[in-house]
Amino acid sequence: MTYSYECEKCDVKFDISKSMSDSSRLENCPNCGVVANRIFSPPQFIGTSVYEANFNPGLGKVVKSQREVDEYCKRSGLVEVGNENPAKHITPPSIDWSDV
Repeated sequence: MTYSYECEKCDVKFDISKSMSDSSRLENCPNCGVVANRIFSPPQFIGTSVYEANFNPGLGKVVKSQREVDEYCKRSGLVEVGNENPAKHITPPSIDWSDV
């Protein structure tokens, strides 16, 4: 994501692209080196529109499709859990009809 900053000392405005996990990291002004203030604005996604992207908190990144999630998990050795269909995993109770 792209974040905008403004330096109070020299009034320089600048943008920095970094991951959402680094969004709280402080940035120094490239002109004078003083810690700059972040200017809050709507999110700006690079390379894809907001409507086509989803932030996956488990992966810590923006993904465009389930296929991208699957590929990332496979490359990273991760297993996605929690999205299974619970009905597929329910075992029907066994009934012992010999005592009836």
